[in-house]
Amino acid sequence: MRGGDERETAASVSDDPVDWQALLDATDQDAELARELATLYIDSGVESLRGIVTALEEGDYGRIGATAHSLKGASANLHAVAANIAAERLERAVKLDDVTTIKECAEDLQREIDRAIHYLRAKVA
Repeated sequence: MRGGDERETAASVSDDPVDWQALLDATDQDAELARELATLYIDSGVESLRGIVTALEEGDYGRIGATAHSLKGASANLHAVAANIAAERLERAVKLDDVTTIKECAEDLQREIDRAIHYLRAKVA
């Protein structure tokens, strides 16, 4: 699938950046656990995005790939589908050493993680 097609897929997955019901199902309807997981995702997501920005400035593509991989797993666990897809795209761009696409994918990932964090902050408030 081409990069543009994947972004369309990510954007059309759902209006909500996180499938909250799927997260509740995964935690056996334990809303407190779901909120704890959401809080961890918010904290780690913010820190990971800062790390990606710094790594881009330094040209440290290995760190970008590792961080994207971590965000991909965290997003999958939290049912943040669009963020998961964006992280996977960034990880793949790093493996292909495509500097132009890496920057574009990093921006997409930041946008999707920001959407997920905003959504989750409302859920845990």
